Amino acid sequence: MVPRMRLLPFFVLLGGCFFGNKDIEGDEPGECTDGADNDRDGDFDCDDDDCEDGPDCEEEGDADVDVDVDADADADVDTDTDTYLGQPCSLVGEWLLTNVKCSSFDIAEWYEVYDETRMDITGDGTGGCIVEFGWTGAGCRETEQWTLQEVAGSDVDITFGGIDSCVPTACLFPNDVDACALGDRSGGPMTFTFDTANPNQILTAGLLGDAWPQCTLDLVTTWTLQ
Repeated sequence: MVPRMRLLPFFVLLGGCFFGNKDIEGDEPGECTDGADNDRDGDFDCDDDDCEDGPDCEEEGDADVDVDVDADADADVDTDTDTYLGQPCSLVGEWLLTNVKCSSFDIAEWYEVYDETRMDITGDGTGGCIVEFGWTGAGCRETEQWTLQEVAGSDVDITFGGIDSCVPTACLFPNDVDACALGDRSGGPMTFTFDTANPNQILTAGLLGDAWPQCTLDLVTTWTLQ
């Protein structure tokens, strides 16, 4: 997800210390291509001013190979031209987030922040998918619209259209730093792996990862068809 920084001061013991020197995107090798918002300023990788002039962000010839700089195939920025399946969206349905793990460890505290997280997926008529994403909690509801393209295999490319509604206006989740604002959290495309071996479930890693910064491993989410 793109830009979704969540700070949960009451769970500091789970995530370690969050205080110290200001992070800079690109001050460590691979940070400009790791699909993460390392300095928590809302901009990812080459879209961040700290990375845009770096060697990793120079335009190069295209090839249909995504380089997974963090070696886990979860949320790498997709800068190539993928070959999309060109068939109707196979993920159509209402999907409810039913399990959240940090790698293999359950995050029960997630549900103290978010009462419900869901993706309502429809076809766009041209072989792609439209995702209406929303989450609610503590009197706040935010929604976003994403576009999703299925690539050969289990990969999908997601472009995040940004927040399109805040109810009430400028509401704030308990762990948010900034109030809900239209247009925030846009970006992509980013590549994720959607495991749909069970036709009633989607299992993916990395999606919504920056919503839980205490998890320094993959945030693994399970979505169940309603």
